[in-house]
Amino acid sequence: ITQLLEAIQYVHAKGCIHRDLKPGNIFIDNDNDIKLGDFGLVSVHSNVREEKNSFWSGSFFKNNANTKLVNYGGELITMGIGTRFYCSPEQEKSTNYDNKTDIYSLGIIIFEMLYKFGSLMERDIILTRINQKSLFPSDLETVVGKNASELIKKCTLRDPKLRPSINEIIDSKLIPS
Repeated sequence: ITQLLEAIQYVHAKGCIHRDLKPGNIFIDNDNDIKLGDFGLVSVHSNVREEKNSFWSGSFFKNNANTKLVNYGGELITMGIGTRFYCSPEQEKSTNYDNKTDIYSLGIIIFEMLYKFGSLMERDIILTRINQKSLFPSDLETVVGKNASELIKKCTLRDPKLRPSINEIIDSKLIPS
């Protein structure tokens, strides 16, 4: 978890939003070090003017028929992208978002790392409840521990302004060991 946090911290320090954090984009190398991959949906947080059907200097994406780019306060973001369960509410609803969208995804990833599911159907039901209504299993704290439970719930708050930043998470005492 600490290596994943450091990878996200690096991406955010570069002014980027990953926007597709999920277990399938987290890799472990031969030295058991975490590598964050698939930067196909990365958004560079900079003041860039919207220009339809063109490639933006310094960005990692191209506007095409499947991607709708919207200018929110001088920031270009794409609407309706991400992976089910890991996509933050604001990203899913295509409203203004920033790197706190990655924090939501991080909370879901940590939950999935620590909470054991009995079946794929149970996983689907639980993650759908979390994603749609912020309803966690009643045994969450018992299963993952108090600190991890608190971290997961803070990261997945519906209001992105209330979620901690990656630096606040790293500086906190909530990181599960």
